[in-house]
Amino acid sequence: MTLREGAGRRITSVIDRIYCHIVWTTRNREALIDAGLARFLCGFLRGVASQEAARLLEIGMVRTHVHLLVRIRPDQVITGWEGDRPEYEAAGTDEWRSEARKRI
Repeated sequence: MTLREGAGRRITSVIDRIYCHIVWTTRNREALIDAGLARFLCGFLRGVASQEAARLLEIGMVRTHVHLLVRIRPDQVITGWEGDRPEYEAAGTDEWRSEARKRI
């Protein structure tokens, strides 16, 4: 479909899905993500994606950062962000961060 053919349509009827590449890093790129934390994060992030009606296609992790490939609908509102601190941080991730700090 060309742009001209789609004239007059809502953008959501033209765009079928949106792919997002999301990257989180540890503070100061500290090597905090071990195998146990990676397992926890996989489950946690899949739960967040499900809660947000997104589809988590791929997760990649190394000791200093996490990559996510997520598919969302074009009419989907991305929620949970207050400035640069997501509400999910207040809902349990403080626990794993404090655990990770204890190991250092």
